[in-house]
Amino acid sequence: MAEKTKRPKKLPTPARAAAMKAVEIAVKANDAAKSPQEKKVAGEALKVARDALKALKFVEIGVPRIKRAINVMRQLENLANPNAYLWTPEQAAKTITHLHEAFEGLKAKLNKTKSGAKADFTF
Repeated sequence: MAEKTKRPKKLPTPARAAAMKAVEIAVKANDAAKSPQEKKVAGEALKVARDALKALKFVEIGVPRIKRAINVMRQLENLANPNAYLWTPEQAAKTITHLHEAFEGLKAKLNKTKSGAKADFTF
């Protein structure tokens, strides 16, 4: 049996490397904080740095995934070619229902916030 080879680890983008470095610095500052006020400020800085990294990861990972999803939707559109495929109205309805449910699930998760209110977000 052939031995599996590991893919080489992908290097982070410069923006992601900078965000990771900011988190690392914030962690060190948080660990070095002595007074309650220093700990509070360092903790808030750490939260901001981690949130910035999460936002960057969302965009870096989200854009290619969204492009792939759009491409798959275009491929699914090809199934609507009556010269190449034959389907029943029930099959069409079931396909549409399943895709709609999956999309509604995505919408629900993206619109959900920790506080329950809609987040002000631009992409």
